[in-house]
Amino acid sequence: MSDWITCIEAAYDLSGDDGAWLGRLAACGGGVFRRGSLPLAFRFRCTPSSFRIRSAATRGPSQLVGWARRLVETASAEAVDRIYRRGEPVNCLSQQVFPDLPQQRE
Repeated sequence: MSDWITCIEAAYDLSGDDGAWLGRLAACGGGVFRRGSLPLAFRFRCTPSSFRIRSAATRGPSQLVGWARRLVETASAEAVDRIYRRGEPVNCLSQQVFPDLPQQRE
């Protein structure tokens, strides 16, 4: 069982490579975000004209990484602004996007 303190500690534990770090974050997320979602942690680069996932880890099916990559890398400029330029470094994608942009559910 994870809690926010465990997740924060995992975020500051930079031992190992990106994959190990993201794996620890995904493991913590599974205990904190319980709404039936599958935890996915990723490192990204966001510019005014592009969004790219650099590396990712999940505790769900491996296809989740490819799905997330397609979702965020083809998202509208409005969706990218709402998700990644608000300054919230940790959140649930469904909480961040769907209440404001129901058309993104498709």
